[in-house]
Amino acid sequence: MVAANVVEYIEGKDLALAFVLSGESKGKFPVLTSGGRKETLATKKILFSFPSPLTATAGREEVLEHLQRSERQRNEAMAELDTVELWELVLEEGEERDWSLDELAALLFSEQISELQRSLTYRALSEARTYFWRKGDAFRIRNRVQVEEAQLRAQTEAKREIERAAFKEWLQSVWNRKSVEPPEEHRAFILEWIGRIRDAALLGERSSHHGHVQRFLKDLDSKSKDPSFEFMIRLGEWNEDQNLELLVNETPIEFSQEVLDAAETASLLLEAGLEDSTREDFTGWACYSIDDPDTTEIDDALALREIPGGYELAIHIADAAGVLTGDDLVLEEDMKERATSVYLPDLKVRMLPENLSDNVLSLLAERERLAFSFLVSLDEQGNVVSSRMASTKIRVAGRYNYDEVDALVAGGDPYWVAFGGLAEKLMARRESKGALNLPFPRMEVKLEPGGVIRLVPDERESVAQTIVSEAMILANRVAAEYTADHGLPAIYRGQKAPEPPIEERSEWLPHHLFEARKGFSRSSQGLEPLAHSGLGLDRYIQATSPIRRYRDLIHQRQIQHHLKHGTVRYSPAEMEEIMTFTSGPVSAAEKMERNRRAYFLHKYLFRQRGNTLEAVILATSPERYVLQLCESLREVEVPHGSGPMKAPGDKVKVKLLSVYPRDKVIKVSSPL
Repeated sequence: MVAANVVEYIEGKDLALAFVLSGESKGKFPVLTSGGRKETLATKKILFSFPSPLTATAGREEVLEHLQRSERQRNEAMAELDTVELWELVLEEGEERDWSLDELAALLFSEQISELQRSLTYRALSEARTYFWRKGDAFRIRNRVQVEEAQLRAQTEAKREIERAAFKEWLQSVWNRKSVEPPEEHRAFILEWIGRIRDAALLGERSSHHGHVQRFLKDLDSKSKDPSFEFMIRLGEWNEDQNLELLVNETPIEFSQEVLDAAETASLLLEAGLEDSTREDFTGWACYSIDDPDTTEIDDALALREIPGGYELAIHIADAAGVLTGDDLVLEEDMKERATSVYLPDLKVRMLPENLSDNVLSLLAERERLAFSFLVSLDEQGNVVSSRMASTKIRVAGRYNYDEVDALVAGGDPYWVAFGGLAEKLMARRESKGALNLPFPRMEVKLEPGGVIRLVPDERESVAQTIVSEAMILANRVAAEYTADHGLPAIYRGQKAPEPPIEERSEWLPHHLFEARKGFSRSSQGLEPLAHSGLGLDRYIQATSPIRRYRDLIHQRQIQHHLKHGTVRYSPAEMEEIMTFTSGPVSAAEKMERNRRAYFLHKYLFRQRGNTLEAVILATSPERYVLQLCESLREVEVPHGSGPMKAPGDKVKVKLLSVYPRDKVIKVSSPL
């Protein structure tokens, strides 16, 4: 082998051509490949060598032209060789025999075998992998069964290649917003891949299809951070605000016809309940509901009257148990699986069909309704003197929203002023027992027609909010004391005291609240009474939202059954099973509500990119600030920047640099 020879060497599983540039050095030859690369080839990789009409000093273009011409000539000559006939011929000799290259070349060529013919034979056998396979320097043949299997695999792969090509063409068409209808002959293959793209968009890197999908979508010239999600939008199956958690959690939005029929049957129990003579009639005592204007599931109403030495407070809760008896297993199982209503800025996912949640069970104004009432006598300081619970019927005299009640209090209305004063005393009594009513700010996200997003501060400090929250806490306290005193299984909620203890302040500024929040522990649940430090109570259950929470309905049934029969309806094992079963959907619903609010809040901020925003420093570290954007309450970390050091509580301005709503990521400048 000398300079200017053309050599054939193994590249992968095939033969490739190269031109030898100079003589051997340490068992290697410098060559120029047909692809135009300069390489050094080990002698052992070279199978064939041929003299060429060129010299070692020939120009690069001349060498490449010669190599490419030689490649074409070899491929054309190889195509003339009938390897299938050769396979049929040698098959008679037996499949276990090793065949040398020279033996097989001799069967293909009648004349004396040349180096070129050996090369052509090697190429042909390498191409005919359906019939031959290489074992070291020799070749073996496949039997007829193996050939049929290989042919079937080849046909399948050829079909797949055609389908993949059609799929890529269809992908590009959808991406360019031209056509979304899959071609009929490849419909099944494309629908399968739509499912994979959908799965990748839902689960991201957790999807087993993520890598394959990304490889298919990489050629779409996408500037999107998530091309699979963008593709589903262009396909028309999703919109830009698609709630992926609903799909991942498989949250049921609609009700089956079977459940709707069961709900309709259950609604007939309202009239029978209203005619039940054992129910206490409170229709003559005016009560009122207080809710947001857009609330449709009204599950509580309140009434207050003065009595000697204090007040009598009626906390009427919708008597869902009076209609939802648990006898209809279809309705019961559906409620249990949903476990809770989910309230999102753009969607309400109900636990109960609308005819029940918004009508039959809802405490609508000027309608007689079934209630489970907490009747509490209090002294003038807000101490509970006595309490009892009863199945009642009521007639709500009027519906108010929070702003309306606040306006009545501000205007000096005697009834609501007294109600507000009592609520303040109830809160003060809890605070004296360790309750922490810190004014943590919260922002509600409202959607209006035309895609308008509005941020509304949740003013929990208002008188109306205090009236409602204190009444519900009191009712749940009474319920918890009853279940604990009578040994009734229930799902208690608790919270450990903050560690370290939170110091008292006359004024709570944002950085104080940020620091205090770190000391709070997560709430816990269990079947034994738990102290709830945040509320200042020794025991606490939730029983005031039976239209919206399955556990509240269960507690209502448990207490009513004991009041009526003196026995337990749900055993400890049954209550534990309910707690375990509903924990998943309740947790998923709470997470979805947080994430959905955060998504629209970030979408609101997305439209303010480039703007300068007011913020307050919450905390400092050696490298960074934690600050809160004043309008949205969004917390974000930023580097100190070049300005003078800031302290917690300082007001600053920052520039909103970028926002990614779906990832809930936001970047702002260092304080300006």
